[in-house]
Amino acid sequence: MSDFAPPTPGWVFYAVTRATGLLGYTLCPMRIFGADRIPWDGPAVLLPNHESYLDPLFLACATWRPIRFMAKRELFRGFGSWLFPRLNCFPVSRGQADVPAYRNAARTLAAKKLLCIFPEGTRSETGCLQRAQAGAISIALRAEVPLLPVAISGTWSVLPPHGKLKLRPVAIKIGRPMVFPGLNRKARGDRQVADRVGACIMEEIARLRSQLEAEFGSRSGQPGRS
Repeated sequence: MSDFAPPTPGWVFYAVTRATGLLGYTLCPMRIFGADRIPWDGPAVLLPNHESYLDPLFLACATWRPIRFMAKRELFRGFGSWLFPRLNCFPVSRGQADVPAYRNAARTLAAKKLLCIFPEGTRSETGCLQRAQAGAISIALRAEVPLLPVAISGTWSVLPPHGKLKLRPVAIKIGRPMVFPGLNRKARGDRQVADRVGACIMEEIARLRSQLEAEFGSRSGQPGRS
C-alpha cells in the first residue's frame, strides 16, 4: 500500500460505511448539533474526541461531504491494508514525526476536502478525555485551514473497548472554528506550542461535551475526569 494514496475515497465502500452509520443513527437515539458549522465547501479539519470504533461511522452522518480520516498505522495490516484506504483513511505512525502522513494531510486539504484527525491519537479506555498528541496537533496547525473541535458523547457506552454492542443515546456537537494566529508555522518544530494548542482544543471539546450531557443526557464511559 502506498502512503501517498489520492484523497479520493472508494465511493462504494465509503457509501456503505455512511449507510451503516445512518443505520446506527436510526437504532440509537442520536442528535447532531452545529452541523451548519462544517463549511459547505473548501478545506477544514475536524478534531473530535475518540470514544469508540464507531466514532467514524457516526461522524460520517454529521455532513453530506465525504470525510477523509487519519487512522493509526496498526490498522493497515493484513486485510486492513486493502480495506481502510477504501474507507477513505490513510495511516499515521503515532509518537513520531510521520512525513507521509503530513503529506497525505496536506494533499487532502489542498484538494479542498474535509480531514478528520483524532487529536487524542487513540480510543479512550474509560470514555474520559485524554491529552492531545503533539504530532496530531502539528499536522492540523500546519494546514492553516479552519480547525473545528467536535465533541462525541455516548459511543463509549454503545461499544466500549472489550465490550459488547448496546443501544444507547449518542450525541455529536461541532464547535466554532478555532484560530491560532501566528502559531501555525511555529508548531512545525515546537512541541510546546503544539501541546498548548492541543490543551486549548481539548478544553473546548470538554466544554462542548458537557453541554451535550446537559442538553441531551448522553453519557460517556466511567465516572472521572473529562
